[in-house]
Amino acid sequence: MIERCWSAGPFNIGIATGPSGLVVIDLDTRKTPDDVPKDGWNRRGIVDGHDVFAAVCQEAGQPVPWETRTVRTARGGTHLYFRTPSGVELRSTEGDKGNGLGWKVDTRAWGHVVGPGSVTRTAATQSPTTPAPPDCPAGLVLQRHLLVR
Repeated sequence: MIERCWSAGPFNIGIATGPSGLVVIDLDTRKTPDDVPKDGWNRRGIVDGHDVFAAVCQEAGQPVPWETRTVRTARGGTHLYFRTPSGVELRSTEGDKGNGLGWKVDTRAWGHVVGPGSVTRTAATQSPTTPAPPDCPAGLVLQRHLLVR
């Protein structure tokens, strides 16, 4: 039955982050030369979501948690996978809107992400080769207000 359903077309996999107990930090890249940091992120060395995320971690007084399940997206960005810490409910954020982490950094805690191995017209996501994701770093959860209040 599954094989028959999936043979009808080029389908991809989506991961529902909240029900899966995951929070995914989505680090985007610049799409055009005019795509430059906004407001407080217009700093030396900040050119994309990777740089913003490193700055956010530094400001939170913690190392950048690169050692996690990582997926390269079809558009050149990166998804960092973490487990939602027990006893907290996290929200999704978009860029630096509201309590977001910053320019070109989205979080998906109650949303979905394109699953590893998915294919678009232009590229495919690269499957992770790292172990199971660790808990989302406490500094990001508490200091950056990802908690649902």
